[in-house]
Amino acid sequence: MNNEEKKIITEEIAPLLQNGDITLFLGAGVSIGTPAINDLNIPSTAELIERICNEAGYDDEVVSSADLPTAFGVGEDEIDNFENFLISNFTAKTIYPWQLKIFQNWWRAIFTTNIDTIPELCIESNKSQSSKFPSYQIFNYKDREPIQSLPTSPPLVYLHGKVSSPLDGFIFDNVSYAEHSVNQSDWLLKSALHISHGNCLFVGSKFKESDIETSLRRRQIWDSNEPNRNNWIVLRSFTELERKSYIKRGITPIRAEAEEFFEFLFSLVSPLSKHKFIRRKAPFLSESADDSSVAWFTKNMSSVNEELMRVASKNAPFSLFYNGAMPDWFYVRNKVPAELSAYKKLTREIINFEQSEEKAKVFAVLGPLASGKTTISMLAVSEISKTHNNVYKFIGMDGIDIEALWNAIKDLKGLVVIFIDASSSYYYAINEIVERTIDRSTACKICFVLEERTIHFERNKRHFTKIPLRVISKIRLEKLNYEDAKCLYNKTLELGITFEKLKGISLDCAVKKIIDFDDGYNGDLLATLYDLSTGKSYEERLSEEFYEIESGLPKDIFETISLVTASRLQIPVNYLCEVYSISIDSLLKIVNSQLQDKVNYRGTSMTLTSRHHSIAQYHLEKNIDKRSLKNKIIELMKCLSKKFTIEDIKRHPISYKIYSKVLSFHYLTETLFKGVKNYHYIHEIYSECQRYFSDDGIFWLQYGRFLERDKNIPDALHCFRKGLGLYDSFQLRHALGQLLLKQYRVGDKSTMDEFNEGVLILKNEIDLRGATDAYPYTALGNELIKIYNGGKNQDQCASILKEIINRGLKHHREDEYFSAMVSRYFAAVKDVEVQ
Repeated sequence: MNNEEKKIITEEIAPLLQNGDITLFLGAGVSIGTPAINDLNIPSTAELIERICNEAGYDDEVVSSADLPTAFGVGEDEIDNFENFLISNFTAKTIYPWQLKIFQNWWRAIFTTNIDTIPELCIESNKSQSSKFPSYQIFNYKDREPIQSLPTSPPLVYLHGKVSSPLDGFIFDNVSYAEHSVNQSDWLLKSALHISHGNCLFVGSKFKESDIETSLRRRQIWDSNEPNRNNWIVLRSFTELERKSYIKRGITPIRAEAEEFFEFLFSLVSPLSKHKFIRRKAPFLSESADDSSVAWFTKNMSSVNEELMRVASKNAPFSLFYNGAMPDWFYVRNKVPAELSAYKKLTREIINFEQSEEKAKVFAVLGPLASGKTTISMLAVSEISKTHNNVYKFIGMDGIDIEALWNAIKDLKGLVVIFIDASSSYYYAINEIVERTIDRSTACKICFVLEERTIHFERNKRHFTKIPLRVISKIRLEKLNYEDAKCLYNKTLELGITFEKLKGISLDCAVKKIIDFDDGYNGDLLATLYDLSTGKSYEERLSEEFYEIESGLPKDIFETISLVTASRLQIPVNYLCEVYSISIDSLLKIVNSQLQDKVNYRGTSMTLTSRHHSIAQYHLEKNIDKRSLKNKIIELMKCLSKKFTIEDIKRHPISYKIYSKVLSFHYLTETLFKGVKNYHYIHEIYSECQRYFSDDGIFWLQYGRFLERDKNIPDALHCFRKGLGLYDSFQLRHALGQLLLKQYRVGDKSTMDEFNEGVLILKNEIDLRGATDAYPYTALGNELIKIYNGGKNQDQCASILKEIINRGLKHHREDEYFSAMVSRYFAAVKDVEVQ
């Protein structure tokens, strides 16, 4: 190594390694020469070819002309127990100290194209001091990616097999390379993603293996707004032509032996203990929190202060925000959004909560699609973060680990604010955290800011079974009023954004036009911004953008991204590659060319979204062919079915969340396939998808609810009963109980058995959940009122209604749905006294 190369290691590589921000790729040069159990050394490629040919009885002339794939094929065909031959050559007898140190440091991930046991021996040796070093998880190339991973347990992946698992096979010859590339395992796609993302270090090989070489050769930058990340390759030698080629692709070559390189690097970087490593990522968390909880927290929560600092050097036109761009900290930091009254109200109420005697608060920021809920929430929490350190945004793709979150925050002091976008999927966890905060001794006051569409909040708020009503406050964003419209218009003028349609009229007239119901925009925020800023109507411009996309693969990919985005989720890049059987670099080219400015890549999570949920939903409802959409859903579900098991569901992994959101009967019937005329597509989707999810009770719940909506009660009852046989869920019990009573009410051949079973199921639910949840009361009460009004079994219905209403009034007198049910009861049953 020369001085310039040492400077690169010192100034670029060492600081990133200290923070755990480099992915390491290990080649043969890291292992060659290590003593093996056959009393030889682990061989180089040339030595392995020679050993195989000699073992098979070939002379030196054959050896000199053979390459590794050919020699490997000879070994498989002509050497008895070729597996044992490989095991004896690649099982290390001892390891060197510099090799051991590799696995004592914090790499983002380690991928190796070697098949030897050196990594496993190093990791096993380090286990005796597990608190000091990373807990590397070992995977073979065929293994499934784990549902959840933590920065304290990075992956070590054998990309071409390992001699400790010979039955899984090896990737050596041309046929196995071809199969490996076509099948695109989880880890092959993940390694390519890391290469494209950058900050990768390659040591000990030119990585000419076809699967890795393709990613290196075609490496491009995903996102021009992301900081430029370098890659480095450490080789014993390289030509000037190779040096120029590496540099052109953003890869810095360093001339050194593997041992020489690592010895110098480790003279600069000392391994941090697990505790110190993870604490550097979360300096404000309490020292009493255990490391695993802190690790979960740092992966899933981002500090708002750090997010605002991270975008300080970012550059982009402010006007993109007014063309429908997704809300971003960049716009918040630069005060691009108008500070509407809801933002001021939310900020004021958070401050009031901090000054109150309450220990916990939930602010539900509600409104219709594209009403500015996310922007308002981000503005408010950014304002609070100016004077408070513990203000966070939830960025995790999977579910919330209740114990990890509680352990991370319970001993903090002062105000803790957590903002969650599209929050209804997480109400189960918020319910538990708020209850613990209220009931237990804590030094902090915990505030959740929850963005959600009003309809989804109302459907899911029953999960807040343990939260007193006083703890939940609603911040509603409806249509723009005069003052907010004026604020919006003045902000756009301040930013130099001109609206052709408002030129030549006074400020007062412009504001009135924005909010006018008949001759303006009716205060609709997104339509207002889009229409005025583009000079074309919202619908017209979005249609133009859609039809600009080239038919075929680019449009297919865009439609699948839109499908997931409209459900308020992100789709991992490797899922798209698997669905369409394309490589990471092929997808990259499409995103950076045909889909530029139409989709967003999120580097931290390696996912893609459309540029706004509402834009994705518009395309799904208006522009995307329904038959094509049906086929895309089925192909996506086929991919997702391999990403999780029933045991994984309790962790709410992103694969399960996409599956459950997209196959939700609400999403299918109310967004994707509106109207009975499109229901045949939904029938096809559920019918096909039962091949993949037949053992999931929630699948049968959604299928049954759809069949009920399509007035097929017998098949819906079958689905609910099948689901309950797999998973004892209160949702399935409610659905079955209600539908049995509906069948009794509307069926031609209904029997008292249906009535009695339905009542029994729902009364049992009242016994189990009624003290904290009004839903069991309203579910049973509303069905009995309908039966009573239909003239059936009125005496028994009236008696049961009186009983459950009297019970319910003790717990849910203030609940609006329970009160509405009681009003319907009095309207129907006028002569029965209720206490």
